[in-house]
Amino acid sequence: MDKPPLIVWVFIALVLLTGLLGGYAVGVSV
Repeated sequence: MDKPPLIVWVFIALVLLTGLLGGYAVGVSV
């Protein structure tokens, strides 16, 4: 079973981090 390439993990991490920060910012501003 091959591991996904590192770029895939980096992309997932960026998406999750952006989503968490975006949701937090919206929650605070509202």
